[in-house]
Amino acid sequence: MRSTKISYSSTGKFSRLIIDYLNNDEKLKSFFGNYPKMDGFLKQIKEKEAHDVDRKTLVSVLRLQNSFISLSSSTKSNIELLADRNTFTITTGHQLCLFSGPLYVIYKIVSTINLCKKLSQYYKDKNFVPVFWLASEDHDFEEIKSTNVFKSKIEWNIRNKNEPVGRMTLEGMNDVLQQLKDVLGLDYSKTKITQVFNDAYLNCKTLSSATRYFLNEIFKQYGLVILDGDDSALKKKIAPIIRKDLIGESFYKSLKKCSQELSKIYHQQVKIRRNNFFIISKNGERKYPDSKLTEEYIAENLTSFSPNVLMRPIYQETILPNIAYVGGSSEIAYLMQLKMVFEQESIPFPILVLRNSALLVSKKQSQKIDNLGLDIQNFFLPKEDIIKKFLNNNKIKITSLAKEHILLNDIFKLVLYQIKEDSLKSFTKSEFNKMFKSLKNIEKKIIRQEKKRYKESINRIENIKKTLFPNNMLQERFDNFISYELSTNDSFIELLIDHLDPLDTNFVILHI
Repeated sequence: MRSTKISYSSTGKFSRLIIDYLNNDEKLKSFFGNYPKMDGFLKQIKEKEAHDVDRKTLVSVLRLQNSFISLSSSTKSNIELLADRNTFTITTGHQLCLFSGPLYVIYKIVSTINLCKKLSQYYKDKNFVPVFWLASEDHDFEEIKSTNVFKSKIEWNIRNKNEPVGRMTLEGMNDVLQQLKDVLGLDYSKTKITQVFNDAYLNCKTLSSATRYFLNEIFKQYGLVILDGDDSALKKKIAPIIRKDLIGESFYKSLKKCSQELSKIYHQQVKIRRNNFFIISKNGERKYPDSKLTEEYIAENLTSFSPNVLMRPIYQETILPNIAYVGGSSEIAYLMQLKMVFEQESIPFPILVLRNSALLVSKKQSQKIDNLGLDIQNFFLPKEDIIKKFLNNNKIKITSLAKEHILLNDIFKLVLYQIKEDSLKSFTKSEFNKMFKSLKNIEKKIIRQEKKRYKESINRIENIKKTLFPNNMLQERFDNFISYELSTNDSFIELLIDHLDPLDTNFVILHI
């Protein structure tokens, strides 16, 4: 597999905040800590060394949470290494999506593993452990209940109980697995991954345990450690933070100020609230407190509290010896809203690492693009621009009525100059607007007629664009990895490990 790289800015798919962050722009300096370069990691290690973490409790929790699955020797070793003060984590996390969800979830984990490998080679006296945080307390079932395999939607059709998704039982998974079999057909038994998912969803009790099972099976050889924050022992470690938030609204001012400063330049990612912890009721429903809570109530119901998206990073950085968080563009953006809260609590702000992004292009697709005289980079453009590029490359001139439009505009100005009455001016403008519109429609019809001559090539362009950018979004946000695991004979993860570099600030195109 070969790879080519393009800048994130040239994809047209990433926000200005992300482009500025990758360029280490001065405007953003007050919203993050150390930058993801080797000297930045050394500074971060020193800051984290001075921040106390209860490693004993962390290791104990990880042993217990992972005692029901078969761990590799490297994962077991990594869990035990976390008791050592010279061990640090690189963390990523995500919702518990069906069959792991869109491709970028896999990219997140690969980026995290590769960053640990890179740092281990550079700082040989330190240990670096990749951690995946199960977002088991998330309750947005709509976002996790479906995935796309070979452009077919597979969906978990059960009633949403508005409970933390990690606690959901796996009712209806037989139907989901049958849908996967129907999509893959004879290929279902040709890939190991289908058996992994079969075992996970049929033998585990909850969505959290099933997700832990299959992620461990997929990444166990790389020492991935999986942690679920929905844990009483871990939540006790953030009891002071829960009290500060729910009783004193202690983070609201810092969140508001930081978010307002950031939104002067960039779009605000997450709306802030006065309180940032949910209460999980006995029936599993998650909601914000509707009245002031006492210290006694919080102490007695500590495990019933769940952090929202803005408190989750505070939770992570309190209980983990973490030096970096690997996330997508939206995660990087909302983490920057938290910089002042971290400073307020004297918690080291983690280095923000943008996960790798990639476009997967098959050999057949590459050949079709070459035959059209186009480059893969052209397909990041809007469809009409790709077609124009193709026509220009082949010296095919499409009629343009731009000169006629200018001429009509000049006539309009001359006529308007001679009219004095306002009512007549309005009438004239209206009539000329009709003529401009008619001229545009004539041009469109001429272009449509001329394009018919090249219909086959244009159809091919449209089909390639649709396949590489389904629903006009990045492939990684739509496709599941199962089809690529199948097409690479169960070596897809290894190929990604070999070709993705989390510290390379370029978008990657992988030719598979």
